[in-house]
Amino acid sequence: MNDRLDRRTVAAMGLAGGVLFATGARAEMMDPNAVLADIAAERRRFAETLQNHDHAALPAFFTADTIVLPANKPLAQGRDAAVAFWTAGTSDPARRLRSMFDMVDSLFADGMVIEAGRAQVFLITAGGDQLIDRGKYIVVWKHEGGRWKRHRDIFNSDGPVA
Repeated sequence: MNDRLDRRTVAAMGLAGGVLFATGARAEMMDPNAVLADIAAERRRFAETLQNHDHAALPAFFTADTIVLPANKPLAQGRDAAVAFWTAGTSDPARRLRSMFDMVDSLFADGMVIEAGRAQVFLITAGGDQLIDRGKYIVVWKHEGGRWKRHRDIFNSDGPVA
């Protein structure tokens, strides 16, 4: 049996209600709803990790060759740079970050999931002020080491540039 699948076979399998994820020479069918539920759980864990200032847990959320593309800042390439970016933005213990996400669309391609959506970020300061930022994002998720990880991450605010 040939371990490689041609595009028509992949398309037919996708139309049959499954999503094909290829890992090396192996291919397995995964339920799209289960995949999206797993990604939603990862998204919640990531937000909770940032909110709780658990920076030691951050590396587990990123692929080794991840790229973070924040608005108005240089890109962060690689897991260490991504962790440094998120740590710098959430290191003040007097400030808490809470995020809400609304996935608008998702695409499955080449063993990855591309998620697009809207976000609301609530920053709760020591004084109790709640600053709200609304924006949008695209995250490319890659299945690695038994879980979905952030492979590409781009986001920006709907607010005016300061």
